[in-house]
Amino acid sequence: MKILRKPLAMLALGISAIILFPVSAFSGALTGTVIDNVIFNPVPDVEVSVFQSDSTLAGTDTTDINGIYALTLDAGEYYAFFSKQNYADTTISGIIIVPQDTTVIDLTFRFLQNCDYVPGDANNDGVFNGYDITFLIAWLKGGPPPPYSCECRPGWIWWPAVDYNCSCSNPNGLDITFIIAYFKGGHGQLACPCPDCPPIN
Repeated sequence: MKILRKPLAMLALGISAIILFPVSAFSGALTGTVIDNVIFNPVPDVEVSVFQSDSTLAGTDTTDINGIYALTLDAGEYYAFFSKQNYADTTISGIIIVPQDTTVIDLTFRFLQNCDYVPGDANNDGVFNGYDITFLIAWLKGGPPPPYSCECRPGWIWWPAVDYNCSCSNPNGLDITFIIAYFKGGHGQLACPCPDCPPIN
């Protein structure tokens, strides 16, 4: 997170600056970019609520596809609240708006990895046993997918419980080979979930 102030003309040229930030002699602009803390991509659809120091709501905006938000505010001191599902709510205080100036608040938004699963539990019954191998084989032959999936990284939804060989990818024949070998005594490890998506318990 960084706080900068830039002249309005630095943000856009000509009439574009007037359209984006219609500031008056008594107001200024607040803008910034929100990125995630895992793969550092822009985060769209973040709700940005800006409050005066007495907690009066001063304005709201939602980040666009490029993670950018922008508001016009009266001169003064504010704090901003950033929220989106699967991300940690974040408050930034001490934001100063100067008349006919632009304050830039960029945020690295913390993604919450909240995957609650049992490694190896393909059918999501809470335990790992031979029924999970049968379920996985049936799925790879065209049967129903595992009932539990998880967003382990922003925009990456998959089935972490059945990543038996720790490849950080959706299961295939190698996972079946790995786990059958385990049950036959060929491996000392039960299941190896991807390090990017560990179970929370």
